Amino acid sequence: MSDARLPDAIRPVMQNGTPAILVTCSAAGVPNTTIISQAYYVDATHLALSFQFFNKTIRNVRENPRAN
Repeated sequence: MSDARLPDAIRPVMQNGTPAILVTCSAAGVPNTTIISQAYYVDATHLALSFQFFNKTIRNVRENPRAN
């Protein structure tokens, strides 16, 4: 597991509706990038995302839940 933490400075950005870029990788290591229009700060290690994913992105998140 990663001990990555979101910086405190990111919270206002998440609260104002600024689109986010989500980068995922499949279990085989194939990358995928998409723009997420709704991302919400939950705590220092979690964001909540709207369920608007394209098929490849949701498959990647299910195979490998670590995303950047």
